[in-house]
Amino acid sequence: MENFDKNIIVLSLILVSTFYLFYRSLFHTKKLTTFQQQNRWQLIYKQGLILAFILALSYGYDYFLKNYLYQFFMNLFQLQISQNTFVLYGFGLVAVLIFLLNIKLSSYIKSKDERVVNIEQEATFANFKPIKREVKPIKFYSHFFNGISLERSAKDYTIQNVKLNIDLKNIQDYKAEQEEISVKINNFYKRLIDYINLKSSLFGYEKISQLEIQECNNMLDLKILIFKRFQNLTSKKYFASISQLFQIASNDELEYLSFLRDSQHNRFSSTAIKHASLFLKIGVIK
Repeated sequence: MENFDKNIIVLSLILVSTFYLFYRSLFHTKKLTTFQQQNRWQLIYKQGLILAFILALSYGYDYFLKNYLYQFFMNLFQLQISQNTFVLYGFGLVAVLIFLLNIKLSSYIKSKDERVVNIEQEATFANFKPIKREVKPIKFYSHFFNGISLERSAKDYTIQNVKLNIDLKNIQDYKAEQEEISVKINNFYKRLIDYINLKSSLFGYEKISQLEIQECNNMLDLKILIFKRFQNLTSKKYFASISQLFQIASNDELEYLSFLRDSQHNRFSSTAIKHASLFLKIGVIK
């Protein structure tokens, strides 16, 4: 009876301590969202189930050791040890077995993961065939062609001279290239035109109609049409929110979008310099 009372007291202390620790962690931080509280309740629920299973298994194992295995081993090996010492050895043996099993299982999982990762890495380039690409002159790359060259002092690295990486011949070639491209309204231009038309009712200017788009002979005419309507926003001191279109823009569209954005400040960045020079040359920008 005394042993039973002792077990009840120990179990009660364990449960009260666990309850205090779990629920204190739940309500200790008051600024929790409902989602965080629900997640914490789910964690406590799972931990409670695991704890209840371990306690039930421990008491069942304790009962089995005391009532069956103790007398069996005493008769088999003629040992002279107390029942509590035998139970302690029994739990110690289980702890050692679980520890060794955990080491073995962890090493197996680790080797399995490494094997899978190695197979996936090798298979990634198993049938890889490099595509032959034409290497263009450096001026065709955006960081050179669309930018500026800074000549710096070798002594203190200060800027001594600034040179635009573009000349009149480049502008003329680009103008001829744009005039040869037929009008094609892709997702970028559709969203840009929709945005300009959306603001027309607010600022009182004409929308870009389908007829005007059809009258454009090439992409240069379309860009000029869009720019002239876009200037209505600039004249109203309204800075357009068009930056999200950079996510879907191609290289040429990115340069044109940069030009539209910079035209509202009248200060053109390196990516907008080509369109700014072209529009200045043909007289669109005064």
